[in-house]
Amino acid sequence: MEKKSRNRSIAIFNARVTATISVALVLLILGIAAFTGIVTNEITRDIKENLGFDVSLVEDIEQSEIERVHNILNSKGIARKIAIHTPEDAAKEWEATMGENVVELCDVNPFPTMIEVKVKAEYASPDSLTKITDELRKDAAVASINMNADMIDSINSNMQTIYLILSAIGIALLLISFVLINNTVHLTVYSRRFLIHTMKLVGATHGFIRRPFIIDNMINGAVAGILASLILLLLMVYGPDTDLIYSGAELIPMDKAVIVFAGLILAGIAICAIASLFAANKYLNKNYDEMFD
Repeated sequence: MEKKSRNRSIAIFNARVTATISVALVLLILGIAAFTGIVTNEITRDIKENLGFDVSLVEDIEQSEIERVHNILNSKGIARKIAIHTPEDAAKEWEATMGENVVELCDVNPFPTMIEVKVKAEYASPDSLTKITDELRKDAAVASINMNADMIDSINSNMQTIYLILSAIGIALLLISFVLINNTVHLTVYSRRFLIHTMKLVGATHGFIRRPFIIDNMINGAVAGILASLILLLLMVYGPDTDLIYSGAELIPMDKAVIVFAGLILAGIAICAIASLFAANKYLNKNYDEMFD
């Protein structure tokens, strides 16, 4: 009798371990999908923050006028970075690139004073930039403005398509995850269905019977979420060098990674709790003969 009881305890423990690992693997897939979304968002943001426009100023402009235009641009609140390039700077860059002294070649410096504006990501759209540049064109100190609106529009359009695809994949993975975790939890409850029937016979209420199943599976879900988070953390720390993929800012900021980890743990707890509730109710409403189905 004692041996049979020990074997049953081992079987239940093995079932819980198997269920926890299965749930962890499903949550890991969800976590990878979330990380993919974060990486896409970070790369998109960095690309957008390298977009903007160049303001060419009129010839022989005074320093006070340059500073005035600079202050106007700064006051708009759209700029992430504003850089002033003098004709001398442009001539030196030309010489470094082409190997020729453009001033000696043309007898004059053909380059105008230019202000390069890199906008914040939220303003990297043709509509926002056109509104600003139209106002600047009316300024007497501004000779011309160069903005590649077609490229900006193309980038935004492509990013929207990518976000839609990622959202669809995320929803599909969430549904698949729920089904897989539900089946896993159902099996753990199924292995203890006769215990449910025995408790019913001794007069235990449905709430009393359900409680340990829900709590046990919530613990399993939390452990599974922690395991999935640890694996993702190891992938972040010891994974491939991100510079081989992208040389910009950090691909997955730690604050966003922590949110994903917390989300996986909460998702594991919530999905396991809901699944165990439905599974326990299923066997609570069955009689002894139906337990064999």
